[in-house]
Amino acid sequence: MAFDYTKLSRIGGSGDSQKVFAYASPDSIATVTGTDYFLPAINELQVNDVIIVSDSDAAAVTITFVKTNSGTSIDCASGTALGDS
Repeated sequence: MAFDYTKLSRIGGSGDSQKVFAYASPDSIATVTGTDYFLPAINELQVNDVIIVSDSDAAAVTITFVKTNSGTSIDCASGTALGDS
């Protein structure tokens, strides 16, 4: 699937500080954190902004951040899965 802007919500941060976003997707975390997945939101996301990614098809949450944003391309870190084990 592709990025769905309606599933991206800013949940924290103000001014020049890093922002925190929540995003829900049935896509694999490898897809979501891949280069240019967040391209439609490139003007909203800045380097080091945090994204909490929820898998809408399973009980899984991963925290990632924006590694690069050149204004024409955007990339996120591979992320860290959160779990209870």
